[in-house]
Amino acid sequence: MSILLEKLRKKTQTILMSTKDNSLLEQIYAIKKNLYVDSTLATLLHSNHFDHKWNPRVYNKIQEHVDSLYKNKRHKNIKKTIFEYLDGWVGKEDVDGLLMFVFPSRVGDISYDPKDNKDFDIITNYIQDKIIDIFPLSSGQALALAIEYTNPTTFPDWDKGWNTLGLKPLNEHKKRKLNPKVKPGDIIKIVSLDYDLSLMTLKDGDLHYDKDGDTSRFGFTKPENYSSGKIVQTQQTETEDGEEITLLKVYFPEMETFVDNGYHEWHDDGVRILMDPYDKYVKSDDVLTEAGIVGGGSKPRRNIPDNIRGNLVQATFTRGGGWGRPSQKFTIFMTPTGKVVDIQQSSGMPNSQMPFELDQTVSFGELYRFEQDSPFDLQMKGRLHEHNDEQLNMFPTGQWDWPKELGDDEFGEEDIEDVKKAVSERQVKFLFNKWDEDGVSFEDLKLLGIPANSAVINALLMKRYILSGTRPLPVSFSFDCYDLAKMFRKDTHYNMDYIEDFLCGKDSFWDSEDWYHHEWYDGITYDIDEENWKTISNIFGGVSKSDADNMLNRTSSSEEVDKLTEKYDEQIDDIRHHILWAHSDGSEMAVKGAMKDDILDKLTEHFDDGKLIQIEGENSFESNGYSWEISGDLRNWLDLDDWDNPTKFEFHPDYAGETLENILMSTSPSYINPQILFEALMKEKYTFEDYDYGAQGDKLETETKWFDGYSQPDYDINDSLSDRLGEIEAETSPDGDYYGGPLNEQEKKVRIKTIYEDDNWKYMWPLNDYSFCQLGVDTDWCKSGHKTYESDGTSYVLQDKNTNELFWFADKEKVPGLPSGDVTIKDSNSNWQNIHRFLANKKTLHDMFRQEYSTFDLMKYGVELDPNLLEDYSKTNKFAEAVYRMTEYPNDEKKEELSEFLGDKFREGYPAANTISFNDDGVSLYIPDDIFKEKYMGVDEDDAWYFDIGANRYWGSPDCEEMDSQELQYIGYHMNADNKEKLDNLITLFGKNPDDYDWEDEGILDDTMGELFPNIWENNYWELLDAIGCSVGRARVKAMEEEVQNEKVLEYNFEGGNDALWKLDITYTQLLYIIGDKKINNFSEIEDTEINHIDGGLHDTYYDAWDMDEEGLTDFNYALNSIIDNSTEYVGDDVETILNNREKYEQIIKDLGFAKKYENSNFEIEIELGPGTGKDGKEYTDGVKRVTIYSYNPKSDEVEFQVSGPNYYNKRHRIPLDQLTDYVTSEELFESV
Repeated sequence: MSILLEKLRKKTQTILMSTKDNSLLEQIYAIKKNLYVDSTLATLLHSNHFDHKWNPRVYNKIQEHVDSLYKNKRHKNIKKTIFEYLDGWVGKEDVDGLLMFVFPSRVGDISYDPKDNKDFDIITNYIQDKIIDIFPLSSGQALALAIEYTNPTTFPDWDKGWNTLGLKPLNEHKKRKLNPKVKPGDIIKIVSLDYDLSLMTLKDGDLHYDKDGDTSRFGFTKPENYSSGKIVQTQQTETEDGEEITLLKVYFPEMETFVDNGYHEWHDDGVRILMDPYDKYVKSDDVLTEAGIVGGGSKPRRNIPDNIRGNLVQATFTRGGGWGRPSQKFTIFMTPTGKVVDIQQSSGMPNSQMPFELDQTVSFGELYRFEQDSPFDLQMKGRLHEHNDEQLNMFPTGQWDWPKELGDDEFGEEDIEDVKKAVSERQVKFLFNKWDEDGVSFEDLKLLGIPANSAVINALLMKRYILSGTRPLPVSFSFDCYDLAKMFRKDTHYNMDYIEDFLCGKDSFWDSEDWYHHEWYDGITYDIDEENWKTISNIFGGVSKSDADNMLNRTSSSEEVDKLTEKYDEQIDDIRHHILWAHSDGSEMAVKGAMKDDILDKLTEHFDDGKLIQIEGENSFESNGYSWEISGDLRNWLDLDDWDNPTKFEFHPDYAGETLENILMSTSPSYINPQILFEALMKEKYTFEDYDYGAQGDKLETETKWFDGYSQPDYDINDSLSDRLGEIEAETSPDGDYYGGPLNEQEKKVRIKTIYEDDNWKYMWPLNDYSFCQLGVDTDWCKSGHKTYESDGTSYVLQDKNTNELFWFADKEKVPGLPSGDVTIKDSNSNWQNIHRFLANKKTLHDMFRQEYSTFDLMKYGVELDPNLLEDYSKTNKFAEAVYRMTEYPNDEKKEELSEFLGDKFREGYPAANTISFNDDGVSLYIPDDIFKEKYMGVDEDDAWYFDIGANRYWGSPDCEEMDSQELQYIGYHMNADNKEKLDNLITLFGKNPDDYDWEDEGILDDTMGELFPNIWENNYWELLDAIGCSVGRARVKAMEEEVQNEKVLEYNFEGGNDALWKLDITYTQLLYIIGDKKINNFSEIEDTEINHIDGGLHDTYYDAWDMDEEGLTDFNYALNSIIDNSTEYVGDDVETILNNREKYEQIIKDLGFAKKYENSNFEIEIELGPGTGKDGKEYTDGVKRVTIYSYNPKSDEVEFQVSGPNYYNKRHRIPLDQLTDYVTSEELFESV
C-alpha cells in the first residue's frame, strides 16, 4: 500500500501545480477526477501536499480510510455479495415446518431438504456450479461458500471455515475492483443496482438528472445482476444535492427486443442508465458480439489456478493494430494432448475470427495452418505430445519473442536485425541442444561464436529457451532462518527476538529463563506417576505410597511416619526441590514448545509452495535451525504474458515495476541463468521488504498469549523427575544414609557412573562433589575436598586411558547422564579448552558431543588427514593433476606446468605485489595488505589493527595501556603478603585494628591511603597504575597472538616493503586439499575460498584480556612497597601530633562550611560578596569569593589553598592551619598579595 500511496502523493503535487490558481474546492475536485479517489481521500491528499514527504498524521488517516474501504472484512464483503445473488436465484419454501430449497428442472420445480444428507449434496452441487458460472472463484472456494449458504452454522468463523477445508480466502489482489474507470467500448458486468436513488433519464440522446424521480431510468425492464453490457457513453454530473456522480449509458444485448402485437410496435433498444458510485459493476474481459457474450452460455471461461495454467501448452496469436483498427490477441490453453481448456482474448478480438472453442482437440498443424491463412502470428509455449515431431520439425527451438522495449529504450526493427545477425537459427539449435543435455551455461556462447558479453542477446536467448523447451528447468530457492524471521511483524509491546532465536537454532531459545516459580501445595504430587512413586518409596526405605506422600507433605499421620520424616529430612528437601523444579521447567518448556509450533504454523500458512527444512543451526547443539526451500520447474511459473508485464512485480523494492526481461538485462551477462528469475519471483511473492504487507497479504503475526500468562499448556514432569530421583536413590544407603548431604568420614563413599568408554577414553559422571574431588585429587579442581569453581552445568570427567590425564567437562544437558554439545572444558591445571579444537583429534567422541569438522578445521587444528583423499582430489581437474604431480616428484618442469594456472590475479616472478614463487615443497603468494586482509583473512576495518598485532606485524615491546584512576578501587587483589603485613603495621600506628581492613575489598586500599597520606598517595599511585597498564598491554598482545595463531590454517607472515606485502605459504598437499574441497581452477580463485578467514570480534578479544603476569605483579608490589615505606618514614615518631592535627583540621573546615561538590573533588567554600570594584577597576554589583583547599600536612600543620573572585588573585597560599579562618572571612589580608 505504501507504494500506491507514494504514487498518489506525487501525482497530487503534479495536479496542484497546474491548478494552483484555482479555489480549494476546484483543486480537490481535480484530485478526485484525475486520481479516481473519493472526496475523503482527495481531501486528505490535498492536506498533505505542502510536504515533500508524508505527514505522519495524514498518512495514518489515509491508511485508516483505505483500510475501511477495501481491507476490513473483505472476505465477508465478497460472501455478502454472492449470498445476495443466491437469495434471488434459490427458491425457499416452508413445507410442514421444514425449510426446503427449490430448484427449476425440465419437469418443473423440485424441492430438496437441506437436512437430508443426500439432498444436501445435491443442493451444494447446484449452488457450487452456479457460483463458478457467475463469479471468478475456484471450485474449492465455490464449494466452501455453497456449504455455508446451505448450512450457515458450518463455519461460525469465516476465516477458520476456509482453513478447515484447506483453502485460503480470496486475497485482495484476486478480487475484481468495483466500479473501475471505464470508457466507451469497455465491457462491464452488473454486480448490484440501487433502485431507491433519484433517477436519471435519456433525453434527446443525452443523460439528464430527473428531478421528478422518473422511474424510467432502467427503461422497460431492469438488467439482472451479473449480466454483461457495453459502455456507450460516460458523463460526469451532479445530483440535486450537489453530489458528483458518473452516469454510464450501457447497451445490454439480451435486453434488446422488438414486439408487434397487431396494435402497435414496441422496441427496446437494450440501453440502460447506470449511476456510479451507487450502482456496482466490474470490468469484464468478455467480448460482446451480435450473438451475445463470448465465454457465456453453456461453456463459460474457466478459472484455472496459476500453478496449473503454467503447465499447459499455450498458443498465442497476435495481430498488430492499424489505422482505425485496434491490435488483436488471443491465447489458447491446451493440455499436452491438444484439448482446449481455456481461451483468453483481448477486447478488440471478435469471436467470429477465432476458429477454436473450448473442449475442442486441436493439432499443431491446425494451429500452424491458421497462422499461415490469417494475419495472425503464432507464438508457442510448450509442445503438444502427440504432435511433437510435427512441431519440432517446423520450429525445433521455438521462435524469438521480441519485446517492445528493453530497459528505458524501445526495441525496434534495427535491434531485431542485430540480434538475428549475431545469432543464427543453426547456432540456436546447437546451443539449446547442449543446454538440454548439460544445463544452461553462457560460457557455451563463446564456443559458437556468439557474443557472450551482450546482456540483450543473453536475455533474449534465455527467454526463448524457457518458452520453447519442454525439458524441466530445475530451480530452487531457500529462505534462510533470518529471512523467515523478518517475515514476522515486530510487536512494540513484547520482545520478539525469540522468533529469530528459534528459527536460527540458537540455544538461547531453549535455555531456561525461570519463567515459572512453583510453590509447594498439597496437591502438587498428583502428577507423579507410579514408577516415580516406587522410586520415592525405595528412597524412604520401602514405605507405602500414602506414607511417602505424607512424608513429602510433612503431614503427621502416625508416630512412625513422623520418625521417618525426621530421618529422611534431607532427602525430602531434595525431592520437594526436584518436584518444584520439574513443574517450573516443564511449564516453561511446554510454553516454548507451543511458541515453536505457532511460528511453524504461521510459516506453513504463508507459503503456498515448497517445504520446511530442518537444518543444523549455527553453533547449536540442542536445537535445529530452519529454512524454507522451494524447488520445481521454472517453466511452470511463467506465462508468455509475464515477460513484458511491469505489474508482475509490485512489492519487492529490488524488482518493483520491472519486467522479467529487464531483470535479465540488469544482470551481468555471465550470471544470467534461470535461477535469477526464480529468485525474483520467490522474493516478490513471499517477502515483506520495506513494508508490513506483500503479495501474500499482511506480515505474519505470532500469538502474544505466551507473554500475558494466558497460555497454560499441558506438560509431564515424570521424565525429568525420574532422572533427579535416580540421583537421590543412588546416594541413599539401605540404612537411610544420604551422601547428598553433609558426610562424616565414615560415611564418605565415591559414587561414579561410567557414561562412555573405549580403548582410549573414559567419560565418567561423579554423582556428588565428594566423588568429583576424589576423582580429581591430583588436579587444581578442588581445595580441602571442595570445588574451587562452581561450573554452570553437570560435572563430568574425561580420562585419557593412555596418559591418565583428566579433563573437567561441565555440561548444560537437559537430561543428566545424556551428553550434549553445550559443554565447557578445563584441563587438570584449570586452563580453559576450546571444545571444537580439543575434540578435533578424538574422533570417537565427535558424535557424543555433536562436533562436526571440515577438512580445513582439521588442517587448522593440526589433525592428520586421510591420505587416500589426496588421490581422490587429484582427479578434480587439470589444476589438481598438476599439483598432485608436484607432491609426488617435484622438479622445475612440473613447476613450469603450474605456471599455467596463475589465473588473472597473479604472475610469476620476484617477490612483489600479486606474484607467486614456486618451491619444492609448496608455493608462496605475495599479496598487498588490503587485499590480503579482506579477501584471504576476512578481516574488516574494525579488526585490522588488532590482526596486525596478533600476526606480529609490529616488533618491539608492546605499548602499555593507560589505566584510569577508577582502577585504584580494585588494586588490592594484586598485593603480596609482605605489603599486606606492612599495611597492617602502618595503620596500627594510628590506633586502627588491622582485622577491620580486608585489603582485597573494593576501594579499601585507595580510601585508607588517601585519608591517612593524601599527598604521598596522590603523587605516587600512578606507578601502581603504570605497572597494571603494562601488564594488561602484554596480556592483550598475547591474547591477539594466540587468537590469530589458533585460527590459522595456512602459514603467513608480514614481509613489508612499499606495497606492505604479506607472504602466504601453501604446501602442495594443502593446495590439493583446497582444490578438491573447493573445486577451484587456478591460484587466483584461492581468495574466494575463505579457508583462512578469522571470525570477527578481534577487538572484543583484545579488550577482554585483563591479566596480571609475574612481571606486572613484581612491578606493582615494588611500587606499593615504596609508597608504604615513604608513608611510614613520614609518620616517624609524630603519630600523636598527626592524629591531633588531623582532628583539628577536620573540625575547622567543618565549622567554616567547607564541603566537597563531588566525591573526588577538593574541599571548597563560596562566599557571596556585595557591590565593589574589581582589580580591573570595573565596578560590580555582586560576586562570589571561592576558597579551595588543595592539601593539608598534619605533620607541619600547614594548609595549601587558593582564593578566587572578582577582587582576588588566583594564587595559591601555604599558611598555618590556625590562620585559615582569617583568610576565609577577611578581605584586607589579600590587598598586599
